[in-house]
This record gives sequence, structure tokens and C-alpha cells, in this order.
Amino acid sequence: MGGIVVAVNGSADSKEALLWALEEARLRGVTLEIVHPSTAGSDEEEAGRLLVEAAEGADLLVLGSQDGHLPSELLLDALRRESPDHPCCPVVIVPR
Repeated sequence: MGGIVVAVNGSADSKEALLWALEEARLRGVTLEIVHPSTAGSDEEEAGRLLVEAAEGADLLVLGSQDGHLPSELLLDALRRESPDHPCCPVVIVPR
């Protein structure tokens, strides 16, 4: 698959992550997939599972510094629980 996956939920932080991911995808000449982990509600494990599935085979996963009600630390914890032996891909957290 390759490309960049970005988690977006409408928050200001996720919009910054989207802008960063758009520019990075343009610079790399790769595709950009936008994922809405907020569709999992406030369940961090479900959000992590959704992100792991979306990022499988991606070159990069991009998160805002805080994705709405789920801070990036919670999403990263969920990602670690979903794939503890092998990270899905490198993760970038775009600062505020």
C-alpha cells in the first residue's frame, strides 16, 4: 500500500496534522489516506484498532498532538496494545 495515513476528527489539532500530512505526501509523491478514528467513539482500544488497520503497510501514520477527546498518548498506547511486537509504521505527532 505505502503512502501516508492521517487521523482526522475535526479538531484544530487534527486539522494541523492533516495540513502537515498533505504537504508531506506532496513532497514524497505518495498517496494520503484520511481516517476518522472518532467513529470509534471514545473507546481508545477501538480507535487504536482502526488506526492499526488503516496504517497496515503505510509509510507513515500522522496524528495531531491531541485528537479531540482522545489525546495522542492514548492513541499511541492503543497502537502499542494492538501491535506490540511490530509497529504498524513510523508515527509522527504534529505539535500545536
